[in-house]
Amino acid sequence: MFSSPFPEFISFFCEHLSSSPDFQLHPEEENISASFGSSKRSAEFSLGRYCAHRALSKFELESVPILRNTESREPYWPKSIRGSITHSEGFAAAAVGLTKDVSGIGIDLESLSRVVDFNIRRHVCVDKEREFLESLPTEQANRYLRIIFSAKESIFKCFFPISKTYL
Repeated sequence: MFSSPFPEFISFFCEHLSSSPDFQLHPEEENISASFGSSKRSAEFSLGRYCAHRALSKFELESVPILRNTESREPYWPKSIRGSITHSEGFAAAAVGLTKDVSGIGIDLESLSRVVDFNIRRHVCVDKEREFLESLPTEQANRYLRIIFSAKESIFKCFFPISKTYL
């Protein structure tokens, strides 16, 4: 779907819900998917796991179930792997690498047309970023807010598995 933005030693896979083949989740993953309250969330989870398994195939680990920490919601990767999964607006992507090559990986997809509550800037932005956003026309400010959020989400996903620190 998209070419990888990563170096060769990181495996990346991206797919859209409309073009992904039927994918059989592992029974443990199926239990997680079934716990979600909506079919949309379940479909996003399944597509994310599909992408993760496709990315893991580079390291011949595609048959390992990718479970989930119920508190932090982070994926439990095989011991030798660091990775990240994301989904938005029918797309999902995963990037994985060997722990000998990477300490962490963080990715995030964000639809630039999605409407977000501009008030989240208080939780996402530092003072300078808020001042910058508030100096822009509304539409542009909302677009930049989504970009800032996505960048910070990627950083969080990269570092949280190592530090266990919420940013």
